[in-house]
Amino acid sequence: MDFGEANVWLRRAAGQNMAAAAQFLLACAYPGTVGKGGVIAVTKAESDGLLNAAALQGYADAQYRKGMDMLLLAPLGFGRDEQPEKTIEAVTWILRAARNGHADAQHQMGLYYFMGRGVKQDHVQAAEWLRTAAAQGHARARNKLWQLLANEPRLQNRPDEARTLLIADAESGDKEAQYSLGSWYAVGKGFDRDLKESTAWYLKSAKQGYGNAQHDLACHYAEGMGVEKDEKQATYWFRQAAENGMTDSQYNLGLRYAKGLGTEQDIPAAKRWLERAARNGHRPAGEELKKLP
Repeated sequence: MDFGEANVWLRRAAGQNMAAAAQFLLACAYPGTVGKGGVIAVTKAESDGLLNAAALQGYADAQYRKGMDMLLLAPLGFGRDEQPEKTIEAVTWILRAARNGHADAQHQMGLYYFMGRGVKQDHVQAAEWLRTAAAQGHARARNKLWQLLANEPRLQNRPDEARTLLIADAESGDKEAQYSLGSWYAVGKGFDRDLKESTAWYLKSAKQGYGNAQHDLACHYAEGMGVEKDEKQATYWFRQAAENGMTDSQYNLGLRYAKGLGTEQDIPAAKRWLERAARNGHRPAGEELKKLP
C-alpha cells in the first residue's frame, strides 16, 4: 500500500457523500500512520471531529469507538440509580452501535446491563444483548450468556439454551467452559450425573492449565471417580494445581509427600507445600505441619 496515495484518496472520500467509512479510517490513523510512500497524519482534534462525523451518520464502527473512547474518561457509575452524565452518554453511543448490528457493541451492552453501567441494571436485557451478539458468533458473549442463564434465577427457565451454549463453548476449546461442563456432569446439573464424562472434560481443561480443573481432576484420580484410581496421576495433577496457586492442592500435595502417596516420601517437600498452603490461610495445613518431624 502506498500510504501517501491512500492519504489523498481517504481525504477525498471523507468529503463526499460516502464519507463515513473514510472518516472513520482517517480518525483511526491518529496519531499518524507511516508506511510506503508517505504518512497518513491526523491531529487529535481532526481525529475526534472525523470520528464524531462518522458516528452521527450512523456508522456502527465509529459509534462503538466513540462510546468506548468516552468511557475511558467517564466515571465508573456501576449500579447507581443516577448514573454519571458522561457514562450515560458513552453507553448511549455503544447502544446505537449495538442496534446497528455491531457484535462487540452488543456484547458490551450485555455486560453493561448486567453490571448496571450507564443503564439501569437488568439481567433480562443483558441476556438479550448477549444472545444477539452470540448469534453473530461472538465467543465472549456466548460464554457470558450461558453463565448468566445458569445463575440468574429469573432466567433459569431456559436450561436447554444454557446447556447448548456451554457445550458449544467447551467444544470450542474454552478452558473455563470445559471445567464448568465437567462440574455440571459431576453433580448432575443440566445432565444425568456422569463422572466419566466429568473427568474427560476436567482433563481437557486441566491440560490448558486451568487450576480448578487440575485440582478436581486430581481428586477424581485419587478417589477413582469416573476413572481408574491412580495415585501417581493424582499426585501429578495436585502438583500442577499447587504450582498454579490452588491452596487445597498445595495442602493435598504436602500430605502426599508426607505419606509417600503417588510419589516417594519427601518430608522437606511436604513441609514446603504445607507451609505454602498455611501462608495462604489453610488452617489444616498448619496443623499437619506441627505433626511432621
